[in-house]
Amino acid sequence: MSKLLLVEDNKEVAKIISDFLCILGYSVDTAFNINMALELFNKNSYDFIITDENLPDRKGSCLVKEIKKKCPNLPVLGVSGNSNQQAQALFSAGVDGFLTKPFTLKQLREKIHALLKKNRNPSKQAKVQL
Repeated sequence: MSKLLLVEDNKEVAKIISDFLCILGYSVDTAFNINMALELFNKNSYDFIITDENLPDRKGSCLVKEIKKKCPNLPVLGVSGNSNQQAQALFSAGVDGFLTKPFTLKQLREKIHALLKKNRNPSKQAKVQL
C-alpha cells in the first residue's frame, strides 16, 4: 500500500480527496499548512505527495523545494485553482505533475497512477530529515 501526504488547507476538499484515495487503497495523511506537512514528512516515509499552491502559511512551491532538496525522486503533484502562474511556480520548484482545480477524482487517480508508475519505489530512499 502506498502512503501519501495530502497538503490542502480546505478541510472539505481534503476530506473528499482523502476518502477517495483511501477507497483506492492508499494510506493518507493530511496536512492543512506547510508547517504541519513538514512535521508529518519528518516523522513518516511517503511514496507520493499532493500539495496545493495556495496555503495559509506559505506557498506550496516552498514545500516542494524543501522536499525535492532532500528527496529528489519523491513524486509530487501540485494542484491549484489558478493555472498559469501557479503551475509555473510549482514546476520551477520541482513538481512532477500538475492539476488545475477543479479536477475530477478520475483525473486525480490517473495522474497519481502515472506518476507512481514513472517513479517506482521512492520510499526506499534513505530517510532524510528536513
